[in-house]
Amino acid sequence: DTNKKVPKRKLAMLVSFLGKDYSGFQINTNMHTLQAEIELALYRSGIISGRNFGHPSKYSWSNSARTDKGVHAAAQVCSLKGEMIYHTSTSDDSQESMRENLDAMRMKVNEYLPEDIRVLDFERVTRMFCARTSRDKVRPYGCFHQLSI
Repeated sequence: DTNKKVPKRKLAMLVSFLGKDYSGFQINTNMHTLQAEIELALYRSGIISGRNFGHPSKYSWSNSARTDKGVHAAAQVCSLKGEMIYHTSTSDDSQESMRENLDAMRMKVNEYLPEDIRVLDFERVTRMFCARTSRDKVRPYGCFHQLSI
């Protein structure tokens, strides 16, 4: 059903990357950046809609750190408001069901990413969560329950 409304939720995303082939993290016109690759994969997987693609403010994009050219990260947190592409309209909103949906989303995004960028995990977070301003809350409060490599 093409008219079926897909719910949007605030998500934290844990990413890992090798930055040697990129001009830093943040999108920069005419530069090959990590954020641009991630945004394209999120769009291709259906987590970001076509009308929001290219406009990070429309999907509340935030990242916990900026990265210079050639820098790598084992784990960096980003947040966004994304479409729950594997959401089912059944009454099963259990944690196990949610975990399966988030893992399926992670695998789908990774299909569209180059080998040097990986989404390690997705986690549902509160509406007010922002990767940039809430980065001190990620580890102590266990935003990410595990590394799903």
